[in-house]
Amino acid sequence: RSIAVLMVLVWVLLWDTLTLGHLLGGVVVAASLLVLLRSPHGAGGVAVPFRPVAIARLLFWFARQVIISNAQVARATLFPRRYVRPGVVRVPLRTSSVELAALIANLTALSPGMQPIDSTREPLSLDVHVLTLDSEDAARALVERLEDHVLAAFGIDDRGESS
Repeated sequence: RSIAVLMVLVWVLLWDTLTLGHLLGGVVVAASLLVLLRSPHGAGGVAVPFRPVAIARLLFWFARQVIISNAQVARATLFPRRYVRPGVVRVPLRTSSVELAALIANLTALSPGMQPIDSTREPLSLDVHVLTLDSEDAARALVERLEDHVLAAFGIDDRGESS
C-alpha cells in the first residue's frame, strides 16, 4: 500500500539518519496505525482519511509534548514534595470512534506524567491520571488538543464522512 510506504518515509525522515532500526520502527508504526485504524466493517466500510500535513503536525506537536513532559517528570522526581500533586481528570471526547479514542489514549499513555486509567463508552471519555495536577482545565485542555490533532489527521464524523 502506498499509504504504508508514505508513513514509513515520514517516520524515517523524522530521524537524522537512515538506520535499519529507524526503518523497522517505521514499518512497525505504519503497520500498527493501519491495523488500529482499519474499518471494522471490512472492505465495504468507511475509508480512514489520510492527511499527511495534519499527521506531520500531530507528530511534531506530540514530540514537543514528550520533551516537555520528560522535563516535568524529571523535575517531579528531583523535587517530589513540590511538584508531585497527583490527580485524575475525566476528559470527554468529541469523537464517537472507539478506534480514534484508543489512539488518543495510547498517545496519552506515551506522554510521561499522564496515564489513561479508565474510559467510558456512553458518552465516550477518558479518565487520565496526572502526576502534577495544577489545574483540571489545563490537563483536560492538553488531551483535547491531542484529540484536535488526531481528528485533523484521521477524523471521520458519525455519518462516515471525513471531518
